[in-house]
Amino acid sequence: MLTKTIRRVDAGPIARRARFADALAVAARASACALLVGIVSGRTANAEDTSCKAVRDSAVKQITTPTHIYITLTPGGGKPKLSESIYTGGMIYMLIHDTWSSRPLSAGDMLKQLEETAKKARKTCHHLRDESVNGEAAAVYSARSEGEDGKSDSLIWISASRGLPLKSEVDMAVGKNGTNHLSLRYEYGNVQPPAGVK
Repeated sequence: MLTKTIRRVDAGPIARRARFADALAVAARASACALLVGIVSGRTANAEDTSCKAVRDSAVKQITTPTHIYITLTPGGGKPKLSESIYTGGMIYMLIHDTWSSRPLSAGDMLKQLEETAKKARKTCHHLRDESVNGEAAAVYSARSEGEDGKSDSLIWISASRGLPLKSEVDMAVGKNGTNHLSLRYEYGNVQPPAGVK
């Protein structure tokens, strides 16, 4: 797991902002790169897992590729929240409520964290169809992951030529009855840290 879940004690705007940042940090990288951590596992036992391998290979490639992710998080019954994440030079940069923050996060550490979590997750994946994203040919996969962090259902569009995810839609179970929806769009060209952020 990338970060620990913050205990739900409302200490005002600072605590709410921290919870939001924590949720995005986990969701953005775990779902964006690994299509929810259960898929990073290297196990392949049947034809279904061939699809998981395609998604896993895409996840591993993205982890080693500078990436700018545009995120829309819609809590169950709530208003959409916009954010961004940038991964480059061994750092993660998160834009939360118009403020950038940063911390070290190497590709090696990311792979290790995801693989450790994946050992305890169950996964299923399916290739659904082929279509284009902004004129780029892509394969569309569905994936379900169930683990100690909860349950999630995802769609991911993987570039046919580059093998990198182009976008994804993720539903993540929260609590007993809630669901958060994540829409993520990925860009890889000229990825730079935010201006003025160390």
